[in-house]
Amino acid sequence: MGRGGGFEIWQARDRIHSLDNPVRLDILRFLEDGPKTLNELVAHTGKAKSTLSALHVPPLLDGRLIEEVPDPRDARIKTYRLVGSRLAQSDIEPRKLRDAVLDYVRDNGVVPLDSLMRLLDLPALLQSGANPDYLRGVAQRAGRMFAPLLTGETRDAGARELRVVLHRHGLDGLKEGGRKSAVGAFAAWLIEAALEARYAEPAARTVRLQDLA
Repeated sequence: MGRGGGFEIWQARDRIHSLDNPVRLDILRFLEDGPKTLNELVAHTGKAKSTLSALHVPPLLDGRLIEEVPDPRDARIKTYRLVGSRLAQSDIEPRKLRDAVLDYVRDNGVVPLDSLMRLLDLPALLQSGANPDYLRGVAQRAGRMFAPLLTGETRDAGARELRVVLHRHGLDGLKEGGRKSAVGAFAAWLIEAALEARYAEPAARTVRLQDLA
């Protein structure tokens, strides 16, 4: 696999990793042939010993994909053994694959936003006739909960995503009595809070958090 942005999925003992660093992938593939010393890794990758020791070997150790084992010939020699296993690989750029997966789960109604909407049961809350100030607080808290789940890269994309979910759960056009305006206000508060939390610049978010303190 070239350096064009592909990646591989590796299974560790207690987790799964997505890796796209070519040096670390080269190390893992090399270790598939058996344990190797640090000097052998240096010769194989062409990287300096200090580079491997500081930048590439530690993440693989921390991720429990490899482990350091005693060298039977000399305990001073660092030797590494593969403990993870390769599950899959792809030449598709990770961002493109991510977008394809998100499109699929969104189209099939399994995006976490939908699960969160069902858990909160916001239509029932709106029907309860709760105080508007309370509803606004709930909408803003819900928006902040939704923010990390938004997949759009821009505010406009995030807003569209939220409106689709709200529409799917009947929160954008209820017309019974005065509920339409209540629902519209609730949706607007929720969207505003979600977009602010998800897309505001870090400095702007810090100022607002300090204002609330």
